[in-house]
Amino acid sequence: MTKTYKIGYSPIGGIYIGKGYRADFHKHHLITLVVSFGGPFEIALKGKEPESFRAALIQKDITHNFTSENEDYKALIHLDPYSAQGLILGQEKTPVKRLGVNHFMPVIEALQEWFQGEDTSEEVVESLINNAAACVMDGEPAYRAIDERVGEALQLIRQQEGKVSINEIADAVCLSPSRFAALFKSNTGISFRKYVLHCKLIRSLQAMHHNHNLTEASFMGGFADQPHFTRTFKHAFGWRPSRSKK
Repeated sequence: MTKTYKIGYSPIGGIYIGKGYRADFHKHHLITLVVSFGGPFEIALKGKEPESFRAALIQKDITHNFTSENEDYKALIHLDPYSAQGLILGQEKTPVKRLGVNHFMPVIEALQEWFQGEDTSEEVVESLINNAAACVMDGEPAYRAIDERVGEALQLIRQQEGKVSINEIADAVCLSPSRFAALFKSNTGISFRKYVLHCKLIRSLQAMHHNHNLTEASFMGGFADQPHFTRTFKHAFGWRPSRSKK
């Protein structure tokens, strides 16, 4: 049977390769690099006309949709915005930046080889993401640091599997809850509550990747029920999670 899609995860992000990809307006807290293996695709921002691309960099928290009239495969590479690569690529001010696809030919070839194979190891996925990010970076861009207390908080939140309390996280980094909340949002551009929801979504996605059904993935991510997970997934990626299990 012909493979229709493949998903891989790593500590710095994930890769989705599929064809006939379409997504309604959505927004998530990940930096996305999209590369077509063939013909163009269209991206539209809210209130603006769609534009055609063959490779594009989309910043985090940007509401957009995605359409493709052809059946060519597309690779969507999602990066953690607080990884070393994400902190650099996140400095780009353009919400959706057009990239030259010819520059990505070695990356496309490596992605095609990975897609056809069976390897889904984190090490290989991380290497593919690193190579793709390197193609976008121009020379040696300045590394954007974040407050070390916020960096520590990000790690603590990602490690938590149960309910995450802002009071506990603030106490762990020696800040009052109000001061921590303000510092967190100024450094990340997102509220503590929304980032916690983002981390729950990522944990559920990883559970799906490891062949858990949607109900199991919902609870493993920390959602109260599957409908809440489904709504969150649809808002973030523009389609229902059941489509990713087909």
